Amino acid sequence: MLTSEQLKRFFAIAIGFTLVGGLAWGLIVLTRTFWEAFTQLNPTVAAGMLAAVTTVLVSVVSVLYSKHLEQKLNIRKEHREKKVPVYEDLITFLFRVIYAQKEGAEPLSDKEIVDTYSRLTQNAIIWASDDVIKAFHKFRAASLAKQENYLPLALSVEDLFLAIRRDLGHKNHGIAPGQLLGMFINDLHKSA
Repeated sequence: MLTSEQLKRFFAIAIGFTLVGGLAWGLIVLTRTFWEAFTQLNPTVAAGMLAAVTTVLVSVVSVLYSKHLEQKLNIRKEHREKKVPVYEDLITFLFRVIYAQKEGAEPLSDKEIVDTYSRLTQNAIIWASDDVIKAFHKFRAASLAKQENYLPLALSVEDLFLAIRRDLGHKNHGIAPGQLLGMFINDLHKSA
């Protein structure tokens, strides 16, 4: 025995198939009618009509396609405008953690680190690309692991930086592993 919900669903599906079938049949009849009328025309008139219709169709398709591309570019631009400050904050935070002692600054307190990291994570979830999210997760896992050698953590930072650069449009061609790290870690070669 069918429940009332199942009956409603069955009738909704049946009505949907009926409507789609009716629209398809109507489209076929309309196309056939136009085709028969078109083939009955004088060849000169038919050629002129075909040229006019083709011109209009090409124009409409071109305008629609260019509007579609323009909309995609606008969305990318808006996303980029939101991503850049998030990535800048993240990199500033990481450099502040790395360089606090070297610059003679007071190291961040645990509360400052947790608060900043929480805010950065929220923003990354919203604005970061899939690759940046994966690299950010890898960095987080490496930063929580107890390690005698800091190289895995440093490499996860470099992966995060490279993912951020890719998301912002850089190709990263020719950047060898360790080159970004070598820009701010002097003794990188000692850990390898």
